[in-house]
Amino acid sequence: MSGSPDVAVIGAGIVGCAVAAFLAEAGAAVVLLERETIAAGASGRNSGLLQHPMDAALAPLFAESLEHYRALEEHGFALASEPNGMLVVAEDERELGREAAALRVAFPGLDAELLPAGEPAALEPALAPRLAAIRLATGYAIPPHAATEAFAARARAAGAEIRVGAHAALADGGVRTGAEMIEAAAVVVAAGPWTPGLVDPSGAWRPIAALWGVVCELRLPAPPRHALEEAGIDTLLRAPGEPAPLFSLITAGAISALGSTFLSRAPEPAALVPALRA
Repeated sequence: MSGSPDVAVIGAGIVGCAVAAFLAEAGAAVVLLERETIAAGASGRNSGLLQHPMDAALAPLFAESLEHYRALEEHGFALASEPNGMLVVAEDERELGREAAALRVAFPGLDAELLPAGEPAALEPALAPRLAAIRLATGYAIPPHAATEAFAARARAAGAEIRVGAHAALADGGVRTGAEMIEAAAVVVAAGPWTPGLVDPSGAWRPIAALWGVVCELRLPAPPRHALEEAGIDTLLRAPGEPAPLFSLITAGAISALGSTFLSRAPEPAALVPALRA
């Protein structure tokens, strides 16, 4: 790339790297600016699960996303041909039964199956015998940062320039990084929860609310094959105050990611790990 870029992208998370790749492949001159490292935020520190959204409006987007992930193989990322499967677990078997029935009607392709208490433990010995579960045909376990790194490699291969360590701010006609002004015909801000602060430093425009998550990585002697998730995330996020941690356990390779938290302020991660393990 020589001269001014057509597009400057701020933020090298999964969205920013994918946008840079798609634009560069379409023929645009692209510069991608990241203040820390590629996948520094949630794109590299998540539970590592690509799953059906269980939302009719988002289902077509999920199907399209799968095809984009599969196209990353030549850039060092391989998506499994079949999902790992997912167990949504709880002690209230009757409530799970109602949820499974609703899922069978809304999303028959998920093959929602109610497993009575004891059966989930037979499938995954790490689970307590008292737990029931809904088994779903979804859930692709991936190393959390792997897809973002692959999209970054794809962007570079298409000619995009990636600058790590660049603190970017919007300016008339482009982006400013310190003393340097980068003129660009268009700017894409893909900085996650930091996006509103970049777009409108006055604080008047705040469509995105940050939630801070803590996930710890474990090496288990017998890691589960299914993705495991505690039921009740919708209820949890509607409750007032700071939500309690929600149990999830997803294994990609030899590493199991244990989570998760949904906090309004930045936490001290080490202080939350005992609660997650419990």
